[in-house]
Amino acid sequence: MQHELAHAILHGTLEFYTFRYSRHLIAAGKTLGFDMQLLQQLVYLISIALKDAEVVRKLAETEFESGQIALLKHMLSDTHDEHTVWDTIRTLPSQRKMAVAIFLKVLGLFRIPNVSGYHKL
Repeated sequence: MQHELAHAILHGTLEFYTFRYSRHLIAAGKTLGFDMQLLQQLVYLISIALKDAEVVRKLAETEFESGQIALLKHMLSDTHDEHTVWDTIRTLPSQRKMAVAIFLKVLGLFRIPNVSGYHKL
């Protein structure tokens, strides 16, 4: 709840959810095997990764630090569903790249210098 409330405070306007796609970006996406729909999903994932990292950093500077550590532990938990999805998409290059982007989103949250307990995860 704290995490989502912080998102509303920090990123509560439409400008944080509107993206422009340059010709160069679209061409680069096509080179990597992303059609426009997958490119849009990738840009969205990158944007939420950055916003999540900002929220966690801000909350880590407050008395809500322990909640952020619990959230990170939960996000890193290994599930049967994740294995099933990976088995399905691992041979599909574009979808595999998206899965890696999602994983990197979670890993990016670990780069939070103010969270004293994050290195113990």
